Amino acid sequence: MLIALLLAPLPARAGKGAKVKLRPGSATKLRLRRGRAAALDLGSNSVKLIVTNRRGKVVYDAKLNTALGQGVGADKLLPSANQKRVMSALRKLVQAAEKHKVPAKKIRLVATAAVRNATGKERSGAKLGEHKLSGKTFLSQLAKDFGIGRAAVLSGKQEAEHGYRGAIIAW
Repeated sequence: MLIALLLAPLPARAGKGAKVKLRPGSATKLRLRRGRAAALDLGSNSVKLIVTNRRGKVVYDAKLNTALGQGVGADKLLPSANQKRVMSALRKLVQAAEKHKVPAKKIRLVATAAVRNATGKERSGAKLGEHKLSGKTFLSQLAKDFGIGRAAVLSGKQEAEHGYRGAIIAW
């Protein structure tokens, strides 16, 4: 899935009704002009990072288990312990991307089911890593705290499309 994300522009507004059109030829030209690229995939069980060079060759990839979706109850909020595991993993992965010459503001962060399904209402003034948070609040606070330039929650359809295209590209 991550390779497909690097080859396609991230939609300005991901979510219900957003259209994702992947045009590998034009997106590849865009990527070649801007140099190295990095994408983070924040899933229910792990965070994955991939860094590619100007030619689209993978120069670094890593996966850290975080179990973000574990223990989400009827309140549909992400537990603070899970958030802390993700924050620790992101700290390591953002540093790795920066070591490979991709600054945090150039990293694409996409979240999938765990964040998408965390639709509960958190208490007022809830903070990252300290309180249970909704997926939307969690993702926006993560992006802000880590200086990540582009963050989006993929719809189920978008997640499936990127996964399919990533598998086709990798095959």
